[in-house]
Amino acid sequence: MKTCPFCKEDVHADAIKCRYCQSMLVVLESAKASDESRITYILDRDLVRFAKFAGAILAIFLVVGAYLFGFKLESALEKVRSTQLELTTAQEKMSSAQKELDAAQAVTRKLKADVEKVLGDAQRFVGEISTQRTLAIDIVASMRELTPQQQAAARTAREQQTGKARQDSRGKLWQVGSTIRIRFLDGDAGTHEQVKVIATEWMKYANVRFNFVQDGDSEVRIRFDKNNGAWSYLGTDALGIPKDQQTMNLGFMDRRTVLHEFGHVLGLIEEHQNPKSNISWNRELILRELSGPPNNWDRQSIEANVFRKASADQLPPYRDFDPKSIMNMTFSASWTGGVALGSGDELSESDKAFIAKLYPK
Repeated sequence: MKTCPFCKEDVHADAIKCRYCQSMLVVLESAKASDESRITYILDRDLVRFAKFAGAILAIFLVVGAYLFGFKLESALEKVRSTQLELTTAQEKMSSAQKELDAAQAVTRKLKADVEKVLGDAQRFVGEISTQRTLAIDIVASMRELTPQQQAAARTAREQQTGKARQDSRGKLWQVGSTIRIRFLDGDAGTHEQVKVIATEWMKYANVRFNFVQDGDSEVRIRFDKNNGAWSYLGTDALGIPKDQQTMNLGFMDRRTVLHEFGHVLGLIEEHQNPKSNISWNRELILRELSGPPNNWDRQSIEANVFRKASADQLPPYRDFDPKSIMNMTFSASWTGGVALGSGDELSESDKAFIAKLYPK
């Protein structure tokens, strides 16, 4: 027997290879000659056993780790796939929701357009009703006519006040260059100022002066009775009205109404009664509507207020009919053959030229 120089185990004397550590036991002769100069490393048997044990444990850890890691990796991949599926589903739902939202917005836009149309129609109908109501008030009282007693008083006043009234049997115009005194019988300072600013627009073209006084004598006297419409006596007819009574009423305040009524003050008639007018009245419609509420007129009243023209021999040479004149009352297109009257709120070019002709500077 001999001892293995590597693992220190006993082996057969003729053994070439150690059966324990598998080391070769044959030593070359040339190697023997240099044994004294060689460094031989001897492995401890216990160390070798420990190394084998440690290698086995490491192998077990590697196998288990690989298994566990592979399991966790597979689980992670499964979670990724699941998340991708959920994300795809969410995107599909979002896309579907967006389509539903777009459809809902389209429906909302259509509903809004329908509602706006209905509201527009309603406002138009309300406007037409309001227009007809205003029309009824205007037709009744926009240009007041004198009673026989007032006519006599007016004639006397014209004869006595030659500096104010023209001595002309045709028309009821003021003297060119005269001053017309105007007094407010009620109303507040703000409303008075608004009337002053609007009314003086006529003075840019007519050679007359409006003098607004707070007390004393006045030719024109204004109230703001909201239940009495908007009206005025025509020109110098105001001289026949007792001085404690109004000659104009402004039951509603807007630029058009003030300009219209002060046109009457200067002697301009309702434009639809212009002797030269040629309006295509829808007579059947007008008769039907004005014979019912709120007017309830008989045929004679309708003829006098709407269809009758002023007598040319009672007026100064009158202008051609002007559908844009501020002196038009409000008539819907359905009444006048397709041309609505009384929609403007400024003096027309014809208004300016005609008043300048009647009151030249």
